[in-house]
Amino acid sequence: MTDASGAIQNESDFYPFGGERQITSNLTNQHFKFTGKERDSESGNDYFGARYYASSMGRWLSPDPGQISRNHLANPQKWNKYNYTLNNPLRYFDPDGQVEREVQLRAFIQQKTVSDPLGRHFSGDNRGFTSSQSASSRTSIAVRIETDPSIRPGNPIISVTQPGTAGTTHQVDANGNVVNTGTATTGLPSVTGSRDANGNPVLNFSQDTKNPLEPQAVTPGISANVNVTMGQSGNWVGVSGSLSASPSFELNVDSANVPLNSELPGASFGVGLMIPDIPIQQFTPLPPPPPLPPAADRQ
Repeated sequence: MTDASGAIQNESDFYPFGGERQITSNLTNQHFKFTGKERDSESGNDYFGARYYASSMGRWLSPDPGQISRNHLANPQKWNKYNYTLNNPLRYFDPDGQVEREVQLRAFIQQKTVSDPLGRHFSGDNRGFTSSQSASSRTSIAVRIETDPSIRPGNPIISVTQPGTAGTTHQVDANGNVVNTGTATTGLPSVTGSRDANGNPVLNFSQDTKNPLEPQAVTPGISANVNVTMGQSGNWVGVSGSLSASPSFELNVDSANVPLNSELPGASFGVGLMIPDIPIQQFTPLPPPPPLPPAADRQ
């Protein structure tokens, strides 16, 4: 917080669950604290719109007003209606005290090594489809969105939680020894948001990311131009558009993994970057919720 001349009057850092570490304090009536929310001077709780949050406990003071959705089956943390951002505040933030949605698009090489048309070898990610955040990938981007059009009627994107990035490329010799490395810095994934005629959030992901160790003028890129539409209820996701035939692509919606494209195997990997992009039209129901507990247990 500054005065009219820009001099700092109040400055604070916050711990992951909202505890304040005050650095400079020349104001006695500065009530806007953790994530910019107003802190009640009597109770010390923060007002998020849908409910109050107690940073001293790292918990909401009332249950999540949102309805149970199919995403609850994929992540047991969602069953706790009092926890803050799935107990993972280093990765998520909560803008209004209601449920979050994160959508991530990743491209990865399933094989351990692949070759280009000239016979040069490169390390792959050596994995299958997964929602694990520790899994390596060639490119990745993630956004948090609000599915409810009454809260965000236009652009559903709350924040880009992971800007478009590329994994390090390793060129290896015939024995698997690394002989050169590089990281792509252009053509990285980007995303824009809108809503369809029914109010469902729509995300457009695009990229054209080239191997940084290949001649850029003649090297085809890992390309994507896809629209991802999610139902307001969070129980389905639709994908349409086009993807390069290599490498593999996956979509992660919260903790649910949605495979989009499996790369061409073996020596055809490089060919998959040169052939025209393949069209994709996919509708995927997300995991259904388990049944509600008996009425007596819900009271």
